[in-house]
Order: sequence, then structure tokens, then C-alpha cells
Amino acid sequence: MGRGDVPAPFETECPFYALLEFEAVSEDIANDALATFEHCVEQGWVLDGVMSQSQQQLENLWKLREFISETISHWTPYKNDISVTVGKVPAFLHDIDSIVGEHYPDFEIVWFGHIGDGNLHLNILKPENLSKDEFFAKCATVNSGCSRSSKIQRLNLCRARRGHDQARLSDLQPQPGGNRGDEVDQGSI
Repeated sequence: MGRGDVPAPFETECPFYALLEFEAVSEDIANDALATFEHCVEQGWVLDGVMSQSQQQLENLWKLREFISETISHWTPYKNDISVTVGKVPAFLHDIDSIVGEHYPDFEIVWFGHIGDGNLHLNILKPENLSKDEFFAKCATVNSGCSRSSKIQRLNLCRARRGHDQARLSDLQPQPGGNRGDEVDQGSI
């Protein structure tokens, strides 16, 4: 979670992290935010948190989000930019984690995005023991129709025939003009 020049804001390891920003234009708004946070902790929805106390703390928190792509670039991520209806994000994350876990049991997945608008970034990190070509070829095996190309593969998600609430990997196609490691747009469900 911490990144060289940006310290980790708290010690608790969590499966997910959220960065929320609001304007505390009055003490009442800041108190309401703190009460909401405390309620979330009491419900078990939140394990830990921090509220910035200075402009520097605010900037450091945003750096943790803004530097994700740079930080994971060392692992040559297989990147996918996905739009999902906001109300379907939790089920979608679960479904895709299951699908990717089946096809990539030895790969680490890094999710990040904009939960409020359903824009998610699925990044599959290349294991050290695989070459780039082996890694991208293995990712492409999800769909045998995918060609091995130097262009980034785009993950298209579509509605399953059983209904639009169930997502499935439907197609992996080269993204025109894209390079491995570039973010691409965008499958949707």
C-alpha cells in the first residue's frame, strides 16, 4: 500500500481500499462524515481509515491512487478497462474474480477504479517466472480465437444468455493502436 515517497496511511491489511473525498465546508459536515465512518466500522464494513488533517496528507492519499499504474508497471500488467452498472459492481467483481481465478490461478489480480461510476480497472500481473510472450499468450488462452499480437488485448464483457446480471468473458481481441501496458477502453455490461 505504501509507495516509497508516500507512507502507508494505516497499518491494517485489507482486501480492498477506498479513497473518498468530500468538502468539509463546516464542522457539521466533518462531524457527519466521521459519524458515517464510525457507523461503517461498527457494522464491520470498514476495518480502518484515516481522515486527512492537512493538505499534504490529502495529497499523499491521492498519490496512492494516482500512482497505481506506475507502481504495478514492474509486473507488466495485462490491463482491462471495464464499465459496469454501479449497482452490479459487487457481484461483477465476484464473478470476474472467479472466472479469472479459474483461468489464471497463479496470477495476482489488482482491481482499482471509480466505484461511484462503475469504471473498473482489472490488472493481471505477470509472474516473474514467465516471459512477456508466455504471459500474454496464457492470458489469451481464455479465448482460443485470440491471436498472439504485440497489441494489448481488450477484455470485452457481455451479457450472459441467462440474463444481464451474470457477466462472462466473451471475447479477447487486439486493441487497435494499443501497446502492452497501455490502458484501453472499454467493455461494458
